[in-house]
Amino acid sequence: MPQYRVGQEVRYKPVGGPASHTSESVGVIREVITESGNLTNRNVEASRQNPRYEIENMHTHKKSAIKEENIIDRRELSPIELCYARGPKGPPTYDRSGYELDYHKIAGSRRRGARPGPKAYMDMLDREARESERKPKSCAVQNATCNRQLR
Repeated sequence: MPQYRVGQEVRYKPVGGPASHTSESVGVIREVITESGNLTNRNVEASRQNPRYEIENMHTHKKSAIKEENIIDRRELSPIELCYARGPKGPPTYDRSGYELDYHKIAGSRRRGARPGPKAYMDMLDREARESERKPKSCAVQNATCNRQLR
């Protein structure tokens, strides 16, 4: 029986097996195969006792057929990584404070090469919240307040 299911984020070793000294990768399971067949344009052998997983690498977005023994464990994503993995059309992602994360800001920072950590992103959200509190919402709604500020 397959231990993992479609949509789970996992850490795995794509080369050499779980005991090798090669680097780990992180990916999302896109398909589970329990019978021999075609996966990632290659014929792979699989069974219910030894399933194969089509895993999409989170960094390169390439798909590979991985044996269950090469999967190290499930991976819990930070809210920022989860928002990036879901993409611009994915469901909304919220941080621990309840703020909705903006995919385009996260993707823009990743393109520039500087990856914000969770603390850096939270600081940015706090700074934006403080700035939005300082600005008056609109003069039409808060006419008396705006008039006092102009005098």
